[in-house]
Amino acid sequence: MDFYLDSLLHLPYVTVDGYKEVDGTVVLKLRYLNETICCPGCGASLDEIHQVEYILIRDLPVFGKPIYLQVPRRQFHCQECQRFWTERLSFVDWQHHYTQRYEQAIYEQVKQSSIEVVSRVEWASASSVRAIFKGQAVARVKKSSACPDV
Repeated sequence: MDFYLDSLLHLPYVTVDGYKEVDGTVVLKLRYLNETICCPGCGASLDEIHQVEYILIRDLPVFGKPIYLQVPRRQFHCQECQRFWTERLSFVDWQHHYTQRYEQAIYEQVKQSSIEVVSRVEWASASSVRAIFKGQAVARVKKSSACPDV
């Protein structure tokens, strides 16, 4: 839709197809640029979309306004292995409702402040902020304890 919004958003394989503002919150409707995916089971190229369900994903705020991404979750059917596959998003961890960069920002904010302060600033529940912080902390410990490549 808008090259500048796409550049600012800086997410792979998606473009901004529209936007709206509701009560001070900006919702960006995204559209995929790729029309096919590779089957995770057999590697076949999938282009037969079985269904699409839109989900809201929280992203970093812009100009003091909360940003949500309305993302189409496409489910494909593989004719080869007769299975249904939901497309994975490279910028969102599976079954999370926040972009990876938003989760990292929350982690850094909590390190400098507290869960209660961050939940007020972000207009998010304390339990959500706590879960994001804990998940990021565990991921960082796992990453730092992994064996280095030789």
